[in-house]
Amino acid sequence: MFGNPPSDIHQPSPAELRDWMELNGGPKVETFADLAAVDETMVPVGGLLRCIENGAVYERAPGGASDAHLDYTGGTGKKWYVRSDVYDPRFFGWSSGDMLPYLQQFADGDWETFRAPRGSEWTLSDTVTIVVDDLTRSKTLDLEGSVRTNTKNSAKILIQQNDKSLGVLKYVYINGGTTHLHSDNNIGFHIKDTRNVRFFGHEVRGDPSLLTSRGVGVLIENENAYAERFMWQNCSGVNLRHTIQFHFSGGVDGGFSFARAMVENMTLNGGVAGEAQIALTTDVDFALGVTNPQNFTLGETVTQAVTGASGTVLGWPEAQNVLYIGSATGDFNATDTITGVTSGKTRTPSSVVSPRLPNVYDSTFENITGNLEDGVIVMDLGGGMVGTRIMHIACEAEAGTRAYAFRVLKNSAGLDNWTFERPSIGDIDLSNQMDLFHGTPDSKAFSPLKIYEGLRLIPASNPPDILDGVMSYADGVGWNPGGIGEGDGGAGCFLRQSGSWQRVVTFVQTNAANLADANNPINTTGKYYGKPVFSASTNAEYRATGAAPSASWKSQLDGSLITPV
Repeated sequence: MFGNPPSDIHQPSPAELRDWMELNGGPKVETFADLAAVDETMVPVGGLLRCIENGAVYERAPGGASDAHLDYTGGTGKKWYVRSDVYDPRFFGWSSGDMLPYLQQFADGDWETFRAPRGSEWTLSDTVTIVVDDLTRSKTLDLEGSVRTNTKNSAKILIQQNDKSLGVLKYVYINGGTTHLHSDNNIGFHIKDTRNVRFFGHEVRGDPSLLTSRGVGVLIENENAYAERFMWQNCSGVNLRHTIQFHFSGGVDGGFSFARAMVENMTLNGGVAGEAQIALTTDVDFALGVTNPQNFTLGETVTQAVTGASGTVLGWPEAQNVLYIGSATGDFNATDTITGVTSGKTRTPSSVVSPRLPNVYDSTFENITGNLEDGVIVMDLGGGMVGTRIMHIACEAEAGTRAYAFRVLKNSAGLDNWTFERPSIGDIDLSNQMDLFHGTPDSKAFSPLKIYEGLRLIPASNPPDILDGVMSYADGVGWNPGGIGEGDGGAGCFLRQSGSWQRVVTFVQTNAANLADANNPINTTGKYYGKPVFSASTNAEYRATGAAPSASWKSQLDGSLITPV
């Protein structure tokens, strides 16, 4: 009589109907605190219970269950499972204050999403560790609308991979929310030897009062593996020493690659003078070229004859004959023998690089804006940045102060003090108290922008900005620099140089017959006063004495004229 139900209406299964009837007609508790007193007379094993206060559904677990989420058997209560695919800390007893045990339970469990209550303010008293080796699914920290305040220097969220042989593992996402740091020695997030950690719409504040700038928003560290494919989109760094810090700390069979990072639409505020918001740092003072570096002992002291240089072995890279040295005193060279104090091994370095900086290559940094304090640097340049593109930095500082787009970090590897190639850079706004460089680099800093299949300049009917170095294509009508041509003869490519527009001269090959023909395209198209051509007939260069088709061509060899008719 009623026909079939619409296909877009969910039809509950018998099991779902049974659960719904049990919840709405079955046992309930008013508050989470009441759960501890529920016994077997109220809910049997496998039975469901609803909490009115937080809306959670709980399932009674067997007494011998080792995987129960809540355990009240130390008193008069029972064990319970939380029936939810999303980890809401209120379902597990959180109401205010420290979120540490709840975040760690989520990290250790099989939930995919942690959802902080919207509008909540919570604290973190120590390190929460997410080990990606153990994940069976990707993890998401949904922090939208919540504010976290670290209460100790050790309070941070650490995301790490312990076994790099496992390759690329599950992703970790951080969505929304705000983090307040505890002090200058505090870190918001620490990504160690881990790929594919992605932030969307998160904000880190060094000092909630905005009186000082301090701490590190995100520390990305390579020690024994690779911290690649980091993503930071539509996020903010407010009053921080470093918003993002790429740090190389050596390690056994480790790598210095931070490749394929993607930082887009980042907003900055504040900062510390002489420090970069996107920083490149290292513990490796020297990278010594030696054979079989693994024969040295990790942590031992290495000394060098003659120079007296010494330092601590921090490790060696994967499949490369290089020994990492930190805490160095003096300067190592590629001439004298080094000796491991513990291992007794000796080598003569074949090369010395100092310091060994991170390689942030094949990466993107785009649309970085904000208000900076005096002396703050937007971004460090150094290490290996081949394939990296940096586009549109538009920051400003207060009147009477200066801030900087870049700082070039040097090492001893040659190639103009860069280990490998430099990044390509474009659209850097240097108004509003911004300079391009902090200090004066003693080398080139950028790689030429690579354009394939041609670069087209659209004809301009109005003069562009009158700044030396600007190149533009005049349409010859609305804009005709110098008036040396008429019609399409006034059109052409011009370069602003020494305060004036100068035509970019091209070379055209023709012959005397063409030059003498007033109807030939050499006279009717693109002719302008002073235009140079080369005649294959006379082996001489000619220049136009005017823009009209009838204007003569003057030989630069003997001064003779060819007049078109």
